[in-house]
Amino acid sequence: MSLDNYILHRIAEVEKGPDRVKFSLCIPNDLPHLQGHFPGQPITPSIVLIEISALLIQKSFELESREYKSLKKSRVSRMILPEVETIVEISRSAENTYQVLWLSQDDQQCAKFIIDF
Repeated sequence: MSLDNYILHRIAEVEKGPDRVKFSLCIPNDLPHLQGHFPGQPITPSIVLIEISALLIQKSFELESREYKSLKKSRVSRMILPEVETIVEISRSAENTYQVLWLSQDDQQCAKFIIDF
């Protein structure tokens, strides 16, 4: 089953503007990507956050593909646990460049990615 099937129905769009969108989402416990990462105390791997970010960018900004050219910046500063509501803010900073912030419910930055499409 693809990432889309696990994630898309778990997302609520909170705000949308021409160059910015904000979502609320929970990573599901049954996401296969969490298996083995780590047994008994699952955390969301960085690559899953990047792939979900690319999926949200593609859907929000109506891009043909979610294949990105480069990951300019990748920083994960706090764990993102499954079944915990998280805020994802995406802003277009240049024609094909997007900044993605993953925030906790108390507005603390958990991850930041800058992705070129």
